[in-house]
Amino acid sequence: MRSKGYSGLVAHEAIHEDLVEQLKELEKKYDAGTMTLSIMTMHFLKDWLTDHIRTVDARFFDFLKQNEQS
Repeated sequence: MRSKGYSGLVAHEAIHEDLVEQLKELEKKYDAGTMTLSIMTMHFLKDWLTDHIRTVDARFFDFLKQNEQS
């Protein structure tokens, strides 16, 4: 993204940083014994990844396609 000059890079990185923070919170709760790895947690992760690929990553792919044509 950086090497291609993607203008959405900062926002994209922020989204990933937010996920990392959410995962750290889940890890703290798990380590403290206040939560288990549940189906709900697994759905959150699956949904985040699916949505991220379909929307956020798709914007970058569109950017690449537009820049190949110009």
